[in-house]
Amino acid sequence: MAKMSGVDWAAYILLVVGGVNWGIYGISRFAGKAFDLVSWLPSWLANTVFALVGIAGLYGIVTGIKLVSR
Repeated sequence: MAKMSGVDWAAYILLVVGGVNWGIYGISRFAGKAFDLVSWLPSWLANTVFALVGIAGLYGIVTGIKLVSR
């Protein structure tokens, strides 16, 4: 098994943060009030986090395709 690089770890952490945020958001909608953890950040930082999570998702797709094709 190959070791994870710094970029791999950063993408993994961002994907976990995004997944937890979406999980909290989805569960809180059942309670009737949507709660978005990232929205507590200043708007410029929240937008940056959302963009980085999206890029990490794309990186995850590419990495997954590379792993499957081995």
